[in-house]
Amino acid sequence: MRYRRDIDGLRAVAVAPVILFHAGIPGFAGGYVGVDVFFVISGFLITSILLEDLDRDRFSILRFYERRARRILPALVFVCLCCLPLAAAIMVPAEIAEFSASLRAVALFFSNVHFWLNSGYFDTAAELRPLLHTWSLAVEEQFYILFPPFLWLVWKLGRHWAVVAVTVVVLGSLVLSQMMAPRFPLANFFLLPSRAWELGIGALCAFALQGGRVRASPWAPWVGLAMIGAAVALFDEATPFPSVYALLPVLGTALVILFGGGAGGAVRLLSLRPVVGLGLISYSAYLWHQPLFAFARIGSVTPPGMGVMLGLSLLAVALAALSWRFVEQPFRHGGAPLLAARSRLFGVSALGLAGLLLAGQAGVATGGWRDLWMRLSPPDMVANYRLIEAVEKESPDRDGNDCLFHVARPEPTDPRLQACFDRHGPGVAILGDSHGMDLFNAIETTTGAPFVASFAEGGCRPHTPRHFCRFKEFLALLEAQPEMFELVIFEQAGFYLMQGEGYDHGQRGMLADLPIDAPVPEFTPNTDWIDRNIAYLAQVAARTRLVWFGPRLEPHFPARMILRAGCSYPYALRDNQRAVFDRLEAEIEARLAGTQIEYLSQNRLAGFSFPEDLMNCDVIYWSSGDHFSAEGERYFGTRFRLPERLLEAGPDGS
Repeated sequence: MRYRRDIDGLRAVAVAPVILFHAGIPGFAGGYVGVDVFFVISGFLITSILLEDLDRDRFSILRFYERRARRILPALVFVCLCCLPLAAAIMVPAEIAEFSASLRAVALFFSNVHFWLNSGYFDTAAELRPLLHTWSLAVEEQFYILFPPFLWLVWKLGRHWAVVAVTVVVLGSLVLSQMMAPRFPLANFFLLPSRAWELGIGALCAFALQGGRVRASPWAPWVGLAMIGAAVALFDEATPFPSVYALLPVLGTALVILFGGGAGGAVRLLSLRPVVGLGLISYSAYLWHQPLFAFARIGSVTPPGMGVMLGLSLLAVALAALSWRFVEQPFRHGGAPLLAARSRLFGVSALGLAGLLLAGQAGVATGGWRDLWMRLSPPDMVANYRLIEAVEKESPDRDGNDCLFHVARPEPTDPRLQACFDRHGPGVAILGDSHGMDLFNAIETTTGAPFVASFAEGGCRPHTPRHFCRFKEFLALLEAQPEMFELVIFEQAGFYLMQGEGYDHGQRGMLADLPIDAPVPEFTPNTDWIDRNIAYLAQVAARTRLVWFGPRLEPHFPARMILRAGCSYPYALRDNQRAVFDRLEAEIEARLAGTQIEYLSQNRLAGFSFPEDLMNCDVIYWSSGDHFSAEGERYFGTRFRLPERLLEAGPDGS
């Protein structure tokens, strides 16, 4: 293959937005598309190598895997090994156990599946996972296992049919990605079947260039770079991805690859020495940045500021330069005598992966070296950790016995609901997201109401319904049996109904990512999303009595602060925090005027006061910043006594 400096420059275009996105730098909300640029480049380079070997009848699967092992494994194993002492020094047992599980997945080339099953890429918790970024390496590794034999087989049919076969895979994967985006977003994001088309586009670029039918263009690479830049600037976590939206950065990358081999301003820009230099070390920079960011966030009581994150970004580049020079290059080019032979390389690689696997398995088996951590840590920290550990071990939703239960899939003729109705008469239904689940648990543990059914699901809000939410099914149930419930109580998280600078739509990070001593910005109610809720709830209220249980005042004290500050610290809400929630409540109440929907202020009913309503030295009442712990459900549930209060009051509130 002819070396192209602009391709290395394109790697820099890929890695820089990813790093700045993970650093939380404004303006790079779509920086995650840098991974898609990497996928196209990888598909192009790998296929170019394979086509050259196939064309000369010298294809060797062992030689191919030797090249991949030299390119990928040394730096990956080295960075993972460097993470081990940092994890031991900074993390607590539960975090070490999760890190160990991800380390084990990395060693098995399975980390994309691990993170699909255990987290979301855009979750707040994702920022605290040092190896989250290895999901993309797993996708590529799985591609490397499957694609060379596939290409070798279809090549036997002729070049034309090989192009057809790859094109069919690309189109099928793209259609699958588009279909999965709304229904299975996590699987769509993390797994190879819905990502293969991006690598396949790169493979088709290799076919096109090997055929010699594409000529360089001075303007097409500019268009490609503009498409990538537009995706970085315009996309965010709300963008269904990957899907047809991913065509913007993917086809932009293809334009640079296809038409960037000659002269032109874009090629000169990508070929500048600093840009090429960053591209050369881009793999190591990608490996280093996420662990640095995650450990900094884990080790800090409050989220690191922008200056710290920019400094860590530069540190990632510096470490990348060192690991490229002293780890990547010796392995890649066989500079060290021990690594020159293929058998030795495979042996050392297998030994390194086995070490990661054993270290990961040991961490999982020991619960994050819990007993050792307990013995070596200060007594106060151990006591605080036990409190936090008790909260984390609790089940988020307890399905009660008899007629206090969660309904996963409402049906117009649900036999359990019908049996409870026949026995107790009309019941109480709980509707909403994970806060509604908290509410059901509080009612289930403290009320004497005999028939309470929860239809609440985490992530389910009427203003942004997801495929697994059952709002339509609940309406159908009420339509079929309007006498089933005499009262429906709705609750959802308040921050999702706010907006403000940097947050077009509400998200947990609005409060969770704020330093504990920083005032809450002047977030305002998102009236559009409030009205969407009202439009749905009005349909429920037309069939039975409905009460909107107002958003709770969320403290958002991070667990790592509680771990270090302890139970005697005078925890207080951030400045302006109560006022922001008061404005939200007032807006909801005002917009409910004239509707059949009643409103009840949770904050006035509970009278939240901190620090006494956060924790004491025996128990913590909150989990994850805005949810009730099991003890909190009992503690606050005694203040609510909702069914009795509401059913005694009657529809007119008297």
